[in-house]
Amino acid sequence: MKKNWLVLVAAGMFLAALFLASGPTLADKVYVMTGTLSAVDLDCNTAVVRVPLSGGKIFVVAGTLAPDVVLKKGGLKARLEDFQPGEKVTVRWRSTTKGHEILALIAK
Repeated sequence: MKKNWLVLVAAGMFLAALFLASGPTLADKVYVMTGTLSAVDLDCNTAVVRVPLSGGKIFVVAGTLAPDVVLKKGGLKARLEDFQPGEKVTVRWRSTTKGHEILALIAK
């Protein structure tokens, strides 16, 4: 009887660990930040946004644009080449195994 109880506890712990390991991945978390566009590379379809944080720190969102990226400038649909370094932008992005993926880039 004691062995059966230990097997049940071990199986329960294994299932709990499996459930926790299969939880949301980093790619499921989407971030929205506002900063300054510091670079655009049309050939690589990438953008770099420097986001100021507290304490004078800077967070850099640098990545490729998602296939279904939303690009807007002045409330209108835009192309990557419409954006210029130095513009204030809002970037929506997620982390992937290949780095940051930009889901939206919006300038007012």
